[in-house]
Amino acid sequence: MDRNAAAGRLATEAEVEKLDDFGSAAWQGRQRHFLVLSSAGKPIYTRYGSESQLSTLMSAVQAIVSSFGDMSDPVRSLNVGQQTIVFYTNGPLYLLAASDRGDPEELLRNELQLLHSQIVSILTRAQLTRIFEQRSSFDLRQLLGGTEGILDQLVDRLDVDFGFALGSLDTLWMRYQLRERIGKTVLARRPRELLYAMVVSDMKLVTLVRPRKHSLHPADLHVLFNMATCRVFASGEHWTPVCFPRFNDQGFLHVYISYVTPRVALVLVSADRDSFAALAQCRAHVCEDLAHDDMLQRLDDAAAQRALHPRELGVRGVLQL
Repeated sequence: MDRNAAAGRLATEAEVEKLDDFGSAAWQGRQRHFLVLSSAGKPIYTRYGSESQLSTLMSAVQAIVSSFGDMSDPVRSLNVGQQTIVFYTNGPLYLLAASDRGDPEELLRNELQLLHSQIVSILTRAQLTRIFEQRSSFDLRQLLGGTEGILDQLVDRLDVDFGFALGSLDTLWMRYQLRERIGKTVLARRPRELLYAMVVSDMKLVTLVRPRKHSLHPADLHVLFNMATCRVFASGEHWTPVCFPRFNDQGFLHVYISYVTPRVALVLVSADRDSFAALAQCRAHVCEDLAHDDMLQRLDDAAAQRALHPRELGVRGVLQL
């Protein structure tokens, strides 16, 4: 299943929460908002409401950012009553986060950077720059259409997952012996076209295989795992180009995604756009090997277990494990 087919299903799911405009009580009742627009004021993305219904608000944001830019003193944040409003500009994109629950400015800015990285992962920075150099008023929703579900899921996870704020990756709780056997199995079956291989369950890493001298930044893994764990990828085999902004924001790598159990995905990354068959064969071999000694079932059972909550430790002040 390619990105276009997945995008169609994501678009349908996203429409449910895109009905309110910024004048509605439902929209104003949200504690946090994330907006993305172009430097020309064209709406690109909003977590809540419809981009077209928020065009007036987007234009106001563009005017604020541009007026400060003309003074060579870019606006970084505003405090309006209980609202903290943070701006982040990167090339032709303007991003805004608003929160009325006391979120620190740096936290909101970090979240905007991750949202920007997710957009770049879909298009690449080179493509973004080229598009807006040729036509500053271009409606980027034409290229992002159908991927709103990926962006929505990221924004929702930013609200509950401390790993994003800490620049860290969560790992799936399991026995060391099982994790080691899974890692050795993936390593033994890697084809020559493979750059990276990951086993992932709901944003939690089971194992990672990588070249000795080439690691991936946690932010790149966050946007990759966020995409791979979207529901549209839960069945079948998927082959899609993905840009890793911290690795190389000018081009794509090619990612194979397939769930080996209902809760666990195998994610394979290659620089070769024609390596789908080799990676699909790798997946088949890995599944065959893991089927011995019920390792696949044990892996799925580990993914199904409830994680230990910090409160269960009985230690005051512990928020994240």
